[in-house]
Amino acid sequence: MIKQLIKRLGVIILFLAAPHLSFAQDFEYRVKAEFLERFTRFIEWPDDSPLKDPEKTFCICVTGKNPFGGYLQEMAQQVKIKGKPVEIHQIEQLTAELPKCQILFIARSEKDKLADILKLTEDKPILTVGDTDGFAEDGVLMNFFTSGSYIRFEVNIDRAEKSKLKFSSRLLKLAKLI
Repeated sequence: MIKQLIKRLGVIILFLAAPHLSFAQDFEYRVKAEFLERFTRFIEWPDDSPLKDPEKTFCICVTGKNPFGGYLQEMAQQVKIKGKPVEIHQIEQLTAELPKCQILFIARSEKDKLADILKLTEDKPILTVGDTDGFAEDGVLMNFFTSGSYIRFEVNIDRAEKSKLKFSSRLLKLAKLI
């Protein structure tokens, strides 16, 4: 009898906590989306990148399960990045769709494919970003992590130098360098 009561209370607590957990995750990814936009203020793309074409938009791409929900799309309608309208693309075929991306967010769901993704981006001016433990060490340029109740980011400095992107020293001062 007591065991059944404890099980029921546990289920009720999980049921009541679920909306709050969802809200916390939604808030976390809203903050990360805002970081993505702000990072671009401190990074320069090379002159030969597609971004320099006045007809092109600034593309933020997501590969894997999109943790941002619709927030990236909402943000894209409200901001310009590098003076350009912003487009959000969910990438399914990396080899075909990658050339249009200036930022590629690599979701946790792509951990097993990470090495292949990085081979496709390693010599291109594409800011790769993730939020999975070990991604920066594995070669992702920027990776979010949580420290206490704060969202922080790390930068793989060797890969950043090879990417043809120029990171501001002001941005690097705020990062954990890998």
